[in-house]
Amino acid sequence: MSNIFNTDSVTLFNIYFDKKTKTNKLKKTYLKGVDWQDYSGLAKSVFQMVGYKVENLTLVCVPYGVDAGGKKYIGPQEYKLLPDESECDKYFTLTTHDKIVRGIVEDEIKTAAQLKNLELTKDYVLDIKNVIQCDLVKNFELECS
Repeated sequence: MSNIFNTDSVTLFNIYFDKKTKTNKLKKTYLKGVDWQDYSGLAKSVFQMVGYKVENLTLVCVPYGVDAGGKKYIGPQEYKLLPDESECDKYFTLTTHDKIVRGIVEDEIKTAAQLKNLELTKDYVLDIKNVIQCDLVKNFELECS
């Protein structure tokens, strides 16, 4: 039986502080084998009935063993402590205020201005609003909008 879930790919943009230039920069990671779910209509109404303030809600389920191109997951606090950009190349994290894009973005995006331009030219560029670690099903649920 084939798995109908975890067939999507996303591009994750982690924000990190470059100590040399003293500016925030973006580090891109491709995550392959995730599940992207847009909620609208009836599903949106159900979320609102149980107390969620939902305008546009997307859930992205990221398995613990996601294909991240050889990068390893580390927690947000560990990621903040990485000493330099070359270390950021080895890891990714999932945290609020980072950006996630449906599909693979091949453009070079390293600054907030470049990301803003991407938001103007591509659909499904979303903010991660909440990260829930689900040990029972071995994945992270990202609430995005």
